[in-house]
Amino acid sequence: MTNTCHRLEMPIELVRNLLPTLKDGGRLVIVERDHDRSATKDEATTKGDFIRQMGMAGFDLIGVDTSMREDNIYVCVPRKRQARGGSRTT
Repeated sequence: MTNTCHRLEMPIELVRNLLPTLKDGGRLVIVERDHDRSATKDEATTKGDFIRQMGMAGFDLIGVDTSMREDNIYVCVPRKRQARGGSRTT
């Protein structure tokens, strides 16, 4: 997905619906304009908002590439589910 999140009406729901489509070990990579570096603030998402939305959708952020002029490349993985008793499962 490239420079789209800021335009979505329901980004959390859309990304959550991607979870079942990922293979084991799969990653979701999204390029989104960075609000702090973009000249067009209304066409961008803050890092904090992006991370919060991905968390609410069931993903953990594992990397951010900020080498592009106005865009960030976010790498996310599905959040590991909690097993009963609080231990993590894969």
